[in-house]
Amino acid sequence: MKQIKLAQTLPLIMTADELETMQRQLPITDPASQAEEQLQTLIRNGLLLQIDWSGEEEQHQISRFLQTRAAALAKGDITLQLEEQRAYAAAENEDLERGDHVPYLLRFFDKRLKKHGYTISLLDCGNDAYYVVLTTVEQAKPLRKTACEFGPFLSLQAKKTKALFTIYCPSCRNMSVWELPINAPFPADEQCEECGTIFSDADGNLLVSYEKDLC
Repeated sequence: MKQIKLAQTLPLIMTADELETMQRQLPITDPASQAEEQLQTLIRNGLLLQIDWSGEEEQHQISRFLQTRAAALAKGDITLQLEEQRAYAAAENEDLERGDHVPYLLRFFDKRLKKHGYTISLLDCGNDAYYVVLTTVEQAKPLRKTACEFGPFLSLQAKKTKALFTIYCPSCRNMSVWELPINAPFPADEQCEECGTIFSDADGNLLVSYEKDLC
């Protein structure tokens, strides 16, 4: 995957007019902080949506962002029907676990956006937030072949959503494995099935060494 600067990806995720406006807003800063300032400017201007893993801060936050970005990229030539009422109702009916609502809604909307030639990509900054951008399907192809200072741009299918915990018991070396939602707390009062060594306390705090992998 090609490593480039965030600034070089901007033409793929915004219009020429938006790019010109953003460049005027960015102060001249030292190179070390410029990328972070660019990222925050994208978020402030509604060109990139940062959303917590646990859910939307405002009702219909995701659908409003996607509608606005699609209209900007299409220059007002189309009106997208994202079926937002159906999406949120379906999410409620699915009885989803905490942390599953955001990926569910993103997948729901992405399927409908693709019918109009648009698709969602995620900037993977290596933390538990979602950084959502909307591009045309064609623009997504070169975008997803690159990585910037914060990480790669991924399709929804490539986003890691699970955490794999592996513990080798310090007493008997028996291996135990847990697959959990990426941001879920570790289970409380876990212990080795072979010798009974305590792995976690009543609050789910791990008391022994462990390996954590995202999958």
